[in-house]
Amino acid sequence: MPLLNILLPFNFAFTFFVDKYLFLRFFKTPPDYNSDLAQMAHKLYKFAILLHLGVGFWMVSNNEIIKSQDKSVSSQNAQQQVGLLIQLSLDDRLKNSHCILMFATFIIILELYIASSVFSSLLCCKGKSHYLTVKDYIDQMGYE
Repeated sequence: MPLLNILLPFNFAFTFFVDKYLFLRFFKTPPDYNSDLAQMAHKLYKFAILLHLGVGFWMVSNNEIIKSQDKSVSSQNAQQQVGLLIQLSLDDRLKNSHCILMFATFIIILELYIASSVFSSLLCCKGKSHYLTVKDYIDQMGYE
């Protein structure tokens, strides 16, 4: 233990000087990002939510991961299927009471996403983005 008390200040000093050197000589200023990055992330969130709910439902409804209290799906039937993750059909997975709410949420969000995509392309901008960039917003407000 006393050896650690002797080595600790040297470790701190070494780490301090290495970080200082890297910060001053090696690291660079990050690039300037514009609103395109935020708009792309906004578009990807819709798919991420759907993907998360879909994979989450598939995993939660797997009887080998979370055991169901329902007697309608037997574990013997699940073990006879081929594959670890794709061992029950959608019908069998929906019989688990703990999965129905997640599946209903997935279907509702999927329908809303499809409806908003169809109606926005028909009624609005003909495929153009209807989001304002920071530059367009400043131009509309009249700031120089």
